[in-house]
Amino acid sequence: MTAVVGAFCSGASMSIATQANIEDFFQISYASTNEALSNVDQYRYFARTAASDAIQGPLLAKSLVLLGATPYMAVLHLTDSYSASLAKAVIQQYEESGENKVLLTYAFDSDQISEEEYGDIIFKAGESGAGEWHSTV
Repeated sequence: MTAVVGAFCSGASMSIATQANIEDFFQISYASTNEALSNVDQYRYFARTAASDAIQGPLLAKSLVLLGATPYMAVLHLTDSYSASLAKAVIQQYEESGENKVLLTYAFDSDQISEEEYGDIIFKAGESGAGEWHSTV
């Protein structure tokens, strides 16, 4: 074998990339975004087509600022490692961009929340003082 396409999740890609270093084969992922995979010393045969969380998060936050989604925002995200990592990167950049403030952060498990409960979360976010607010999910 000379190459692997995948995996979707970063954790699986890290395992494959570690094996790729041992067996000298290339790996390219179409979805793994964990910043750790950017370490070329640790994952020398790994490549990806999706930008890392460290690139996506700041760009998303900068886009919100450019669109006028200031000075308040709520961030809603899933509890999985991808969503939490991306939310952290968005929040950090957003709050570093002037007088912006994230008023509400809510992490939830998609398997344990109904559409009604999601509506309640959005209602609470609106009541948090954010006025018009924007969310990441």
